[in-house]
Amino acid sequence: MPTPWTALVDYRLPAIGAVATATALYKRLVSLAAIDRSPGLWRDGDSSPLREALFAVRSDAALFSADRRVLAIGIHVRAHRWLADAQEGAHLVEGGGEAGLFAADEVDLACPECEHLVVLGGEESAYLEEALNVWSEGSETAPLVCPACGGWTPLPHWRSPGNGFACGELAVTLWGAHLLELIDPAPDTPARLLRTALGDAQGRFGVVFGRG
Repeated sequence: MPTPWTALVDYRLPAIGAVATATALYKRLVSLAAIDRSPGLWRDGDSSPLREALFAVRSDAALFSADRRVLAIGIHVRAHRWLADAQEGAHLVEGGGEAGLFAADEVDLACPECEHLVVLGGEESAYLEEALNVWSEGSETAPLVCPACGGWTPLPHWRSPGNGFACGELAVTLWGAHLLELIDPAPDTPARLLRTALGDAQGRFGVVFGRG
């Protein structure tokens, strides 16, 4: 059975700051004893960039004591990959397969200007497919044209009402569950603390629920 996951995607962070931000997050989580210093899940020849970025969460981690459903954490930086490092534990290098795309089975996006809904696979899917292709080629904006109002807005700034899609230069994946508390309009203290610990103190990161 596919493992459920919850992704927090920083869609505002520019590419120039992604590596430094991800590295600082990694070091902070290690210092909090929330993740192991060395990933321990990497395998020679493993072609899955998601798996290469996984960190095992310790069973006694105080940070996640309120929710034992979190089994592992992935820290993702677009076009980069993590390498094990005997001295530092791990560091990021360019050339990874990370695409900065996080999607569920059903992808829906609402125009930031008029809130018109575009669904991947729907009648207006061509607009979204074109933007996805441009993003996949390395664009930092990949404008998506709204078929309703004609506005051009960078793909990362389109929000998914169904929490089925988000893209950005940096993201954190929590493997093991769909953490619905993270999208609660009035989140409880553990949910707020979790967001803060993962670098989202203001609660602005996009949230995606998927399986894989």
